[in-house]
Amino acid sequence: MGLTDCLNYGNPEKPGIFWQFKNSIDGIIKACETLDIPVISGNVSLYNESFGKAIYPTPVIGTAGLIADIRNLVGMDFKVHDDIIILMGSENGKGSSENNGMGGSEFMELFFNKVAGICPDIDLNYEKSLHGLIIDLIKNGLIKSAHDVSTGGIAVTIAESCIFGKTGAKINIDLNEKSLLENLYNEKQSRIVVSADSKKFAVIRENCEKSNIACKVIGSVGGESLIVNNELEINVNEITKLYDSTIEKIMSK
Repeated sequence: MGLTDCLNYGNPEKPGIFWQFKNSIDGIIKACETLDIPVISGNVSLYNESFGKAIYPTPVIGTAGLIADIRNLVGMDFKVHDDIIILMGSENGKGSSENNGMGGSEFMELFFNKVAGICPDIDLNYEKSLHGLIIDLIKNGLIKSAHDVSTGGIAVTIAESCIFGKTGAKINIDLNEKSLLENLYNEKQSRIVVSADSKKFAVIRENCEKSNIACKVIGSVGGESLIVNNELEINVNEITKLYDSTIEKIMSK
């Protein structure tokens, strides 16, 4: 229904910082025009620096939507054991083959202390089609959960659905000549993980084909652990403890 933003940057008198600021605004404009969302308010915070070093460019976006029928509220949590888990959207990203989606990712910053690389591309028209498809699937009662792939990649997306559903999952990811870590933690755009009754997959796939959106079964809900490619396994209770204690651990350092 509407969008507000809070644009946080360093000193705009420096050319590099002004470039960040300008291009962030251009990107927000393009997204709002494509998705038909008005910007109804916002504010700007500049000159955010410590000892001459600027903060990361941080445009914060808040949106308000309307769900007319509460029965169309599915949430991100996996709900029923033996439901299938489907990856919908651009499995390989919309960018060039050289872009593995790891540029600017949480994984690169956390494990390699690098904020660099080519950021994932986004096709706004494809993104809009994906949004419309997901809404239609929800309204028609075809999917039980939906969670977008963003910070932390598909690994974090699935882990969060397990945490909030208090259930495990068994996942099988096609590596496509990439490492398992690249497949799990890349942050390529326009992907949503959903869960559904396996009997409804044929109808879901038909709807995806009509919208020219890729969909693929990548696993199933159930058990006490998150298992990936029979190589990685972690108990959901352990994931939940890590998830709930992260801020406390960071603040106590």
